[in-house]
Amino acid sequence: MHRYWMYVLAAGFLFFAPIKESYALVDAGGGWYCQRAYVDGQYQGLGNCQYFGSTGSDGGGGSYEYGGGGDGRRATCRNLLLNKPEDCVNEIPIPSSAEYGYGTAGGEYQGGSGLPRLIAWKNNGPAVSGISQKITNILQNHTQALATGFVSRSVADQDLTQGLQSICSEQAYASPWPYIAGTEKCLTTLNRLVQERNDSTWLSGLRDWVATNFNADISVNNVGFDFNTLISLLDPENSLAVKADLVKKDNECAMWWQEARDEGCLQ
Repeated sequence: MHRYWMYVLAAGFLFFAPIKESYALVDAGGGWYCQRAYVDGQYQGLGNCQYFGSTGSDGGGGSYEYGGGGDGRRATCRNLLLNKPEDCVNEIPIPSSAEYGYGTAGGEYQGGSGLPRLIAWKNNGPAVSGISQKITNILQNHTQALATGFVSRSVADQDLTQGLQSICSEQAYASPWPYIAGTEKCLTTLNRLVQERNDSTWLSGLRDWVATNFNADISVNNVGFDFNTLISLLDPENSLAVKADLVKKDNECAMWWQEARDEGCLQ
């Protein structure tokens, strides 16, 4: 075959073949250039950035894919790029769901810790009508409180456990029998979450509350209770601490992408 037609066929094959992954060097402004992946029809985040020296002003009308529109915008976008959170590769939503971090690929929560126990009971256990939705509500409020930062982590955890305390009372008083097993599940889960708050005052107060309100049917000496042990905030089995760290990290990433879009740094 003539060499010319071999080149034509090869070019045609490359043109029509599906592109699974490719890369483009994107001008990030101010001399910064970054690699942007195009994978399966979707643009990915910027990475592998290098500085090649100042490019000067484009007169305010540049067509930069990242940070076009003059030195001011390029400087803003460059600063954003330099302060991009670690491991923030792709755009993600602001954390908001009730079960945030539960059942993730990385297995964020240890199985015996408070949040997975509460979520599992919510999904499979409460016999009293409406309890599952109320648990969903307090978990969702907890996630959103951690994400917005309008209240401290301590207050967010307090609101969660106080909400669950009310739910346990409702579970018990709706009909003590035969729902006693569900009440025990609720109370022991509440006990574990209070342990994870790492607050001895709250833990001893919970013991008194359980003894005063439930001792006729549920003994505080039940093996499911532990009113003496606090779970360190650094312990990987402290699901409240794990969730707080995860939401903080993911929220910073989500806010970075949102700011990059608001500043016109992305197309």
